[in-house]
Amino acid sequence: MKTLLVIIDGAADVADASTEGLTPLQAADMPVADTIACRSATGRLTTSPDGNAPGSETAIMSILGYGNDRPISGRGWLEALGLGMEVSPDDTVWRCNVVRAMPSGRVVDPMPEDITASEACRLIKSAVNYSPIVDARHIGGLSGIVVTSGTSPEIDGIVSPYDAYISGTALRPVFGLPDWMWLWSAGHPLSLPPLPYRAALIAATPLVKGIGKALGMDCLDVPGATGDCSTSLEAKAAVAVGALDSDGYDFVMVHIEGADTASHTGSFRLKRSFLEAIDSRLLAPLWQRVSDGGDTVFALLPDHATSWRHRRHTSDPVPVSLYVPWEKGDNVDRFDETAVTCGSLGVIPAGGLAGIIAGLRKHKKSVQS
Repeated sequence: MKTLLVIIDGAADVADASTEGLTPLQAADMPVADTIACRSATGRLTTSPDGNAPGSETAIMSILGYGNDRPISGRGWLEALGLGMEVSPDDTVWRCNVVRAMPSGRVVDPMPEDITASEACRLIKSAVNYSPIVDARHIGGLSGIVVTSGTSPEIDGIVSPYDAYISGTALRPVFGLPDWMWLWSAGHPLSLPPLPYRAALIAATPLVKGIGKALGMDCLDVPGATGDCSTSLEAKAAVAVGALDSDGYDFVMVHIEGADTASHTGSFRLKRSFLEAIDSRLLAPLWQRVSDGGDTVFALLPDHATSWRHRRHTSDPVPVSLYVPWEKGDNVDRFDETAVTCGSLGVIPAGGLAGIIAGLRKHKKSVQS
């Protein structure tokens, strides 16, 4: 038995009156995703355990079965791992975002559109000129990683620039930094048990690559993978199909970032159009491989919801489709936030999807033996 896990980052959303009460996922034309949902067991999954702030680091770890008793937070060290940075256990690793802020520290624009990626790269690299920063790397867009020497207190209370913008907080973890620099989601290197599968990862973002490396997954190279809406969806699909066809992997995970990026820019249209591109250019070839193969369990879901209106993550349970070739599906008509609520899976608690997949693998193995 093979397992294919496809995570569409931030695909779920919250209905808005300005779009006739539809989310981008509901408004998008996604016939392949709808077919998968019709043939699958469906429901919703909680990915923010114990009321923790929703974020990809916590959500993806939870989906994979980690951190549900003690959620793993602090994406900085995972992104550093994904970038191949050398980090001392005594250092603190932060996510760094270029923002527009007042001298008081209050964020007035968490994603300023007039700052280019090249200018953000220059600014983030200049961060090493400020004590106690010892290393700084640009990830892409307006984001980077910053390492400060020594452990930093009160790192759990530092919110994302989007949350800071909504709440009006001016809390800064390190004083004496320029107004454009917002540090958040700090952490320290951890040692985690590897996944119990021979696993391959197809992803472009340093965060998800870092998660893969931390859990012993093979991070496969994908030409043209960018981590935004320009990413080569066809190339990701081809590499995933190749991994599924290989005897070397039992578990293949594909992560797509662009829908989350579109939400953070506040664009309903971009998010909807990118979801449609995912359907036709990525899900179509993956579904053809899965539906023809007969031996692959296919889980399709977002990691968390991201509101395009408020440009921030939310902790709402996300829709999930779980295709099991030897079981009958729920016959729902769409893959979206509300259609799956009548599905047989109900609301799955944090960590529950990993348990269901492990149970399917155990059952299949016992039947085959």
